[in-house]
Amino acid sequence: MKTFLPFLLVFLTLSPAVLAASGEVPAAIFAKNDDEEDAFPPNPLEIDEPDPLVPDPKKPLTPAEKATLATALDALDAEATREFNAGNVIVAYELWNRELRLRRYLGPLAEVEALGRVGQTAWDDSNFVQVQIITGRLREIEAENFPPPEDGEAPEAVDLPLLLALGRAYNSVGIPERALTIYARVLEEARFQKDRTQEEAVLIEMGEMGINALNYPAAAAAYEQLLELAKRRKDAVAETQYLEQLAYVYDQIRQLQISLADKIQLVERSTQVRQRLWQLTERQEPLPATQLQLVDLRLALAADYANLGSLYRVLAQKQQDEEQPEAAASSVALAEQNDRLAEQTYRETYVFAWSIQQFYRSSNALSALGELYESRDRLNDALEVYNTQLDVHQIARDRYGVMMTYDRIGKIYQTTGAYSQAVQAYENALAIAQQLGDREAYFTIQLQRLRQQRDR
Repeated sequence: MKTFLPFLLVFLTLSPAVLAASGEVPAAIFAKNDDEEDAFPPNPLEIDEPDPLVPDPKKPLTPAEKATLATALDALDAEATREFNAGNVIVAYELWNRELRLRRYLGPLAEVEALGRVGQTAWDDSNFVQVQIITGRLREIEAENFPPPEDGEAPEAVDLPLLLALGRAYNSVGIPERALTIYARVLEEARFQKDRTQEEAVLIEMGEMGINALNYPAAAAAYEQLLELAKRRKDAVAETQYLEQLAYVYDQIRQLQISLADKIQLVERSTQVRQRLWQLTERQEPLPATQLQLVDLRLALAADYANLGSLYRVLAQKQQDEEQPEAAASSVALAEQNDRLAEQTYRETYVFAWSIQQFYRSSNALSALGELYESRDRLNDALEVYNTQLDVHQIARDRYGVMMTYDRIGKIYQTTGAYSQAVQAYENALAIAQQLGDREAYFTIQLQRLRQQRDR
């Protein structure tokens, strides 16, 4: 058997960054014919010399011979894994490539599954040449087994297990976009066959794949469909799981650069998801963990309402600039409606968290409510909230929280020109800062500036 050392030396000397950026294995790496073998190494998956495990490659294997070969290849994989873990990377990939060549004799499904397994190791190991070799073979298998239908021809029956294995293998070698495309085809076939179990399993994988690939819109599409399936069969447990995933995914999508209209639609859908999630969670046994979930859900829901209020204000200003007064007035009304919902939800969350002695979360609700009032220029309401928050911190013996709340109170008084009250708030904060040994310089500077402003 030929050694693969020349090939692996090429791998070791090539820059992974160059290979990753190119997206392809440089053509000169692999020999195209025997005359080139002295200059370039052969593709390790295309070496056709006889192997002791398959003495006569032209003779079809019997079922018993296939079983024997499968056992031998599993042992070869185990040996390669041991070598890899021992740091003998060159030997490991040589063994794996031998295994992959011989897996062809067991059929495309067995080969694709092995390609995906070794491809995952190569991807994690940043072995980009090996990844590209495996990717090339996956594309060949896809072309051989799933050719596009000719014009006018009815599509052939789809080998779902093989197609699904291809999707997983593409994902293993870092091509989730291709994997999602294949999964969409599997999903279409599962629906055609009315196989609900397969449909849900594929959608779950598509959702997870979308999250792992940071393709959050694809993940959202999958979980929305899963949510509908759970609703149809009235599966509250599954519905809760899919709602939780949707809430997470929508939080990620809103960080993307999307249009104002899309962002409004996204946050509105997020509020619907969290409202339903709240309803389902509220029905569960009132365990401490469940109660904490309810508090966190309400905080997130209130934040969504506040976000919608801000977005509708931006939209109203845009419509006003475009001389659409009626549309602007409607957007302002929606902004005010969402502000009221946010205010109500924050207050309810504060009370509920207080009732279960979750003072930290209770304080978080007050902080968010105070910030909402400040952003809407309702400074007197904000002061009222922060004074209530002082009581919460003192009952919880949270001196740091008391200090930071005095800081907020001082800033509001400073903004309104009430310098004496601002000085008093900062003096209270400084006294605690000196006890804690934290932020003393900050409050000292604030007081110096304020006293100068007050005494002018």
